[in-house]
Amino acid sequence: MKKFQFKLERVLDIRNLQEDISRNHLLQEKNKAKKVERELEQLNSRQEDLYRYIRKQDSITTIGRIQANHYLHFQRQQIKQVEGVLSTQQEEVDKCHADFCEKRKKREILEWLKDKDYRQYRQDLLRKEQQIVDEISQRLKGGGWFE
Repeated sequence: MKKFQFKLERVLDIRNLQEDISRNHLLQEKNKAKKVERELEQLNSRQEDLYRYIRKQDSITTIGRIQANHYLHFQRQQIKQVEGVLSTQQEEVDKCHADFCEKRKKREILEWLKDKDYRQYRQDLLRKEQQIVDEISQRLKGGGWFE
């Protein structure tokens, strides 16, 4: 009997490759999101430091307070902008994750089909082997072996 061969092996190979590409894209997008999160954390930290500095200073002049308020306003705008970028990046991560899950599901379906075909192949092989054994047994019992 011929060796087991899955008819859709090439399709499975392509699905594996597509899943790997999708996984790599997802990881890249997650890394971008982490980078934006770190930037946002730095901006928030700087803003908190400035608030603490202003609270500690009792002798800040009116001009100094105006400048500090202007800088705080500028930082808040930066934070809102980075939050928008983070939101957009998170949407991209979610989209990539959904794509990855879809590709993984398609691959798993083909692997399930391959396993099913292999089980059927094994059953057929065992059935044919049993038929051969039965035939040999019948010939030995009936004396038809040497005829």
